Amino acid sequence: MLKHSFEKIYLGNIKITMDKCYLFTSSRKDKKYTMAFPKYGMSTSFGQRGFRDYTLINDRNSKYYIGDEKERRRIKQGYQNRHRTDNIDDFRSAGSLSWYILWAGRKLSDGIKAYEDRHNCIVIDKTDTLFKKNIV
Repeated sequence: MLKHSFEKIYLGNIKITMDKCYLFTSSRKDKKYTMAFPKYGMSTSFGQRGFRDYTLINDRNSKYYIGDEKERRRIKQGYQNRHRTDNIDDFRSAGSLSWYILWAGRKLSDGIKAYEDRHNCIVIDKTDTLFKKNIV
């Protein structure tokens, strides 16, 4: 069980409370990741397993790697065009999680940073751990 679902950050005399979320490898056969939101008592699985995403097409060790930068950008643009109506403003939605974590940066860590910046939260990377119900 994880202790806190938020973190207090001080900017001068101003206290900002940020939600803390936990990113796990999904235990679902059809999904890549699960984000746990302990403050809300819920989790969201996202990323279709077996399909490419921007992090994979940029990873030289991935079977989905594409060497041509222009082609990678074209594929990313195609994803964004297909998903432009997804609810990316809801930080708990699978659409938002995929948009920022899987498609915003070349590496997973870049995507996590994009998600944190967009939704003003802290993501704890636990992708070395398989998600289990009640883990948070």
